[in-house]
Amino acid sequence: MEGPAAKLFGASIVLLAGYVFLKTSYLRRITTEHLRTDRYALHLLGISLALYVAGDLAAALLPDWTPTILASVRRDAASSGLTPPVINSIMLGAVLGLIENIWVRIKTRSDPAMLNSADLAWHRKFRLAAVIRFVRKCSDEKMRTLFRALMLRKLIMVTLKSGKVYVGNPSWPEFDPSYHLASLKLIQFASGSRDKDSKKVSLTTGYNKLTQALKPVPQNTDRRLLSATNPLRTDPFLLPAGGGNVQIDIEDFGVVIAWSEVETFSIFDENIYAWFQTQLPAP
Repeated sequence: MEGPAAKLFGASIVLLAGYVFLKTSYLRRITTEHLRTDRYALHLLGISLALYVAGDLAAALLPDWTPTILASVRRDAASSGLTPPVINSIMLGAVLGLIENIWVRIKTRSDPAMLNSADLAWHRKFRLAAVIRFVRKCSDEKMRTLFRALMLRKLIMVTLKSGKVYVGNPSWPEFDPSYHLASLKLIQFASGSRDKDSKKVSLTTGYNKLTQALKPVPQNTDRRLLSATNPLRTDPFLLPAGGGNVQIDIEDFGVVIAWSEVETFSIFDENIYAWFQTQLPAP
């Protein structure tokens, strides 16, 4: 590859530097996923050009550390468009992405969500820190409420357009605000309905007795636990029934609600719910 073709290839490969930066930095990845295609392209181009300028400057100021044995490889790569400035810009994109991950992690170290996730692996803590940083600045109350419920393990009450009401814990194993929410899974606590005229909510079915009756499967029992994001994950429990115990999979418990059917949802507090029920007029 020589001449114009090599220059064209080198110019296009510079975009990889920006892409590496956007994918290495968790915060940038989440932020840019919300951009329109044209804005994402301009964002990528701007970052790539800035990294190329920095890479070109590094190539001019720093000595060439290429070992003699690899000198021919370096020449061949340069003739193909992979010049030192291009390679430097790609490496710089990865390094800056990692530095931003560390900076975001430091900025969110005292956040309650981070303090409640001490058992996470180090790379998942970087990801969670980026999510925390993004949600703090986000104006989408749907996302902020779901994040609060997930991180603080609070119940939410969901009212559907049909009048059906569900109360439960939202299940989102790895909260990612960059994904469009098409449906929501709730581990049910109670269900009922809302009266169309009085707006009074009646929770007629409770599931808390069921969850209280569940017992963990003894450790010596064969079980298979996959990643929390794997739909084939299993988590067996014992349920007293018929004078003995039957084994159930808690991952099968819950209800999936299409987000398009949701009319309202909010954090649920039993005490507030009970107080409001006494204030509403009888039907």
